[in-house]
Amino acid sequence: MSIAREHENISRAASWLMLGVVGGLGLDLAAKELLQTYPLVQFVLLRSSIAIVSCCDPAAVNCLSRRSLCW
Repeated sequence: MSIAREHENISRAASWLMLGVVGGLGLDLAAKELLQTYPLVQFVLLRSSIAIVSCCDPAAVNCLSRRSLCW
């Protein structure tokens, strides 16, 4: 692949998009099951804590601080 073509990997972008859609669907299904047992406040706290932990990953912070894409 040429350098210009390497940055336009459509199949890889589509894979990331599908992974995001499946992840969102999984979150919706998990929320539906968890909200039958636990109150909304506990679910929101759990979801927020998972987001904070995932954002504290040094690789993610390094990726966000650069202007180039990390994939």
